[in-house]
Amino acid sequence: GGGKRVSAILMLPKGAGPFPLVDNIHGCGGLFRPKRKILNPAREDWAKRFVAAGYAVLLPDSYDSRGVREICSYPADKWPVTLIEHLQDVLSSAIWASRQPFTDKERIAVVGWGTGGTAVLRALDPAMRRFHALGIKAAVVIYPGCNKWLENGSNFRPSPMPHIYIGAADDWAHPAACKALADKWGSPITLYPGAYHNFDVPHQKVGVEQTGQGKIHRGTNPAARKAVIKEVMAILRSAFAPA
Repeated sequence: GGGKRVSAILMLPKGAGPFPLVDNIHGCGGLFRPKRKILNPAREDWAKRFVAAGYAVLLPDSYDSRGVREICSYPADKWPVTLIEHLQDVLSSAIWASRQPFTDKERIAVVGWGTGGTAVLRALDPAMRRFHALGIKAAVVIYPGCNKWLENGSNFRPSPMPHIYIGAADDWAHPAACKALADKWGSPITLYPGAYHNFDVPHQKVGVEQTGQGKIHRGTNPAARKAVIKEVMAILRSAFAPA
């Protein structure tokens, strides 16, 4: 968006292709670990899982590309990378991927976590015509911030209809707002009992952390992690199945 060049990581399965493609949109913690250029464990875990299933994976980097490592520690009104910029990256990365020879243009899905999931929800507005024209087969969002689109900008029918996954105990991403938004749209939503933010991250001990929005809980919930992996992989298998 605005002529900004954004970098990304591309992971391809073995074979000649073209492949179904999953566009992975990171959350406020960014794409990398603090030392950079080493993938965030959660993004790496999901990306390898998708590649093993035979899917190409694109991981656009909204933060390093703009000289920022993360935005979790900033108040929402002072984010150095705005939600609109994140949205632009969702749109442009999917459009770019659709033009590549390794991509099966009829089988593209987008998955977003946290702020990335929030941006994905907005991208599903049919008013985003160039994105909508891609015919995205599936959209999955995991612990997004739904309150922004519930309060304003939600008066559209998403296409495709997103699958929303969030911990019922999430004290950062507002599960009640996601439930209200899902009810308004008629979209599927799963709330995992006792699960906090980052419930799908491998081997993260649950603890309290200081963020730009205050203290929150986050960490792995083994039962919810196992369930969401099963659900997301099933959604992609169904979405990518030959007509």
